[in-house]
Amino acid sequence: MLKNEDLIFATTLAISINPNDAEAFYNRGTTYYSLQKYDLAISDYNKAISINPNYAEAFYNRGTTYYSLQKYDLAISDYNKVISINPNDAKAYNNRGGVYDKLQKYDLAISDYNKVISINPNNADAFINRGTTYDSLGKYNLAISDFNRAISINPNDAKAFYNRGLTYQNLQKYDLAISDYNKAISINPN
Repeated sequence: MLKNEDLIFATTLAISINPNDAEAFYNRGTTYYSLQKYDLAISDYNKAISINPNYAEAFYNRGTTYYSLQKYDLAISDYNKVISINPNDAKAYNNRGGVYDKLQKYDLAISDYNKVISINPNNADAFINRGTTYDSLGKYNLAISDFNRAISINPNDAKAFYNRGLTYQNLQKYDLAISDYNKAISINPN
């Protein structure tokens, strides 16, 4: 497996041979992102997009990078572009929902999570995300229902147990909360 420095060298070499290689810019941008060199990642995603204006993965990763930089409007714009290219891209809806949740635009977040679930009814993360949004709105029974569904899809998802525990705690059902926290810890001690 190549190290990040080797990947940067290899993709830079590929770019020097073919400066119109959108995939090489995308791959180098992904490596820069993993190194938290966000400005360099954005620059490479921009170049990949300028070469291929329908490069959905580049828009998606640039949106994720903007999210990491707390540039939420730009992240939403990029996720919108991914969705316009591929209307069934569940990851883009899920991430856009996460941005809306962060901005406390809960109705928009729930709408996006609903879309993810309609695309893939076995997406446990979408149920967890929608559940946490319902919890934020004080809709605890809906939250519990979503966490239960996530657990039925993936019984080893520590996040589902942890978040259900938080909701039980909000409902002052402390024994159930402790049980879920213990289960989450047994699945993922970290």
